[in-house]
Amino acid sequence: MIKIALILMIVAATAWLISLILSLVYEPDIDPPTALIIRRFGEIVWVGIGSSWIIKIPKIDTIEELKLNRFQLDIKDLKVTTPDNVSSTFKKVTIELRPIPEKEAVVKFLESGKNDGITKSILPITEQEIRQWARAPGQKPETWEELQSSQYDLEEKLKERLIKACGGEIPETATAAGTKLNNYGVFLDTIAIGEIEPDAEINKAKDSEAKESLERRAELENVKTKIMIAKEIAPLKPKELKAYKMVKEMEILEAGKSGGIYKISLEGLTGIAKRLIGGLGGTE
Repeated sequence: MIKIALILMIVAATAWLISLILSLVYEPDIDPPTALIIRRFGEIVWVGIGSSWIIKIPKIDTIEELKLNRFQLDIKDLKVTTPDNVSSTFKKVTIELRPIPEKEAVVKFLESGKNDGITKSILPITEQEIRQWARAPGQKPETWEELQSSQYDLEEKLKERLIKACGGEIPETATAAGTKLNNYGVFLDTIAIGEIEPDAEINKAKDSEAKESLERRAELENVKTKIMIAKEIAPLKPKELKAYKMVKEMEILEAGKSGGIYKISLEGLTGIAKRLIGGLGGTE
């Protein structure tokens, strides 16, 4: 009996010890890149990247999981003015950011307020840089037309500005990760400039110019057609010319009766004239 009691005590002690160890250990069921954060009385005391076993003090330590997902900052309908005093609107500017999977960077990311806090900090820097770039004298863009094709230049300017303002660090090699913004613990991955739309008056003027251009082209084509017809009828004999005039008058009358617009092609006109001449017969 004593041996059985001793065995039971050992089993119970072992079970208690295992439960105690398990209460001190945490294994996250997640895929990297993920940061694990231990807070003790609200203060960060440990940061780990990826999936691992860690020790925590029950009821004192709390553990957070922070997935290091890409997020983006969007600026919509930002109005700027170029040196020619024409207003334009950036319909959308997108900046993609990503937390850096390093312990010190994760702490900076958390201290900056994560996605929302970093967005609020970087947004005014970005808007100010875009406005200053568009308005700066003595450099492109100097007109709203140049603004339409200057997206690449703006992307480079924005990148330089964010690097300076956010403790940036450009990767040493082309294969390295994106640009680091160390003040916020994030990578600057991409900058995308969307459509740039000039103000309503410019759009109206552009539409009017396009309409006038189409009208000029139509008028030119009409003149060319008339010249071709004139060349075609110039060698006609008197009777053929008379037939041509009869056909043209018939076409005009028919168009008037139907309320349509008089149109006649060179091929159609000469074909009808020749058939009519053949019907009239005779010679000059």
